[in-house]
Amino acid sequence: MISNEELVSFFRSELEHERNLGWSRLKRIPDTLVWRNLKFYETLNASDRETLLDCAAELASSYYSFVVGLPVRKIVTNPLFLERWRNALLRFIGYEYESVPSLRLAVAQVRADMAKHKQSSVSQEFFTYALSVRGVKAPELRKGVKNAFGSLGLQRIEKTGGGNYVYHCKFRGQLFQAWIDYGGRSSQLRYSIVLPEFKDVHPLFQFRFERAFAFGFGDWNYITEENLNDSLQMLSEAVCYSIDLPKKIKEYTAKLS
Repeated sequence: MISNEELVSFFRSELEHERNLGWSRLKRIPDTLVWRNLKFYETLNASDRETLLDCAAELASSYYSFVVGLPVRKIVTNPLFLERWRNALLRFIGYEYESVPSLRLAVAQVRADMAKHKQSSVSQEFFTYALSVRGVKAPELRKGVKNAFGSLGLQRIEKTGGGNYVYHCKFRGQLFQAWIDYGGRSSQLRYSIVLPEFKDVHPLFQFRFERAFAFGFGDWNYITEENLNDSLQMLSEAVCYSIDLPKKIKEYTAKLS
């Protein structure tokens, strides 16, 4: 039977590989949480960077323990560093780390205050920045996602209400579903890749690329007109990674046994 240590070792190797790539895939994820995590990593010294990746590997292994039938591991080796990491994500580090939904709210707030001839709580600097970001509207985003899944064996689309869509696909012989929520208040797109072999696991707790690195949760909140095409390409890559992940885990741990 696969041990927790072997599973952690797999995710640590995935993090090391991504780091060797210069975080090139994670940098393309249009999610300000992912960017905040990468920024935090950059602020650390060499020793703390290794500690961060160790903690991330333990978190990722707890997220995906169901793949190999292990119980969820709730304890990390370094809880003090984990708390430091979490606190760092709450700090303001720049307007460029604000989500498109929050930027839209800022613009709406300023305009509402102007209509009432009152001083806005939103600074002029933030307002100017918010106006410069051209976030993609939901209809255009849905159209782009549909086209992206067209190259991933899209068979049908199921609308389940509330901005939730299920894309039923078959790609390279693998059946899968992509659950996507376009109706979130804090994100433009929230995705989860669902594989039929894990029918006992709730769809929202299945596979996401950035969750395998513990750097995000699949809540994409910075999709703009400028990065739309690359974001859709990255979504396709995230899907391919997700459907291959169980096999990669099992192959890696088999070599350790």
